[in-house]
Amino acid sequence: MRGQHLRRFWIGLALSGLVGCGPISVKQQIDRSDRVAFEALHLFQTLESGAYHAHAPWPTVVQHQEIGAKLSQAYTLVVDVAHAGLALQTGAPIPAQLAAEVRQLTTLVADIVALAQTAPPAVKAQAVTAQQKMAALTQAVTGGT
Repeated sequence: MRGQHLRRFWIGLALSGLVGCGPISVKQQIDRSDRVAFEALHLFQTLESGAYHAHAPWPTVVQHQEIGAKLSQAYTLVVDVAHAGLALQTGAPIPAQLAAEVRQLTTLVADIVALAQTAPPAVKAQAVTAQQKMAALTQAVTGGT
């Protein structure tokens, strides 16, 4: 019982400290958005793969292969975009290569969402969530440009 109260105390203390820390830096936002976006894609992949291996009507073999190929590219681009964003100097213009990677990532995730349109509602919702998390990452990296 005492251990449980101490645990709650330390969790509360930690959370209260986080609340008073103020805004996070752009680099912290990129790092956080990168992890959240990657995990959102991974959860979508887990749901999609589970449906495929359960022989559900969605996805078909072709859809499963297309989604797998697009996810593979997207995972790489999430990491590349985040690393490039972290390397940017404050106020520096977005390099053409980074802008191209952001566009490619956005297109890949939109394609994944399109492939999930006939998926069960939970899988489709996770695809949309992944798209929103990718948008947050690209916003953090590009500053909305």
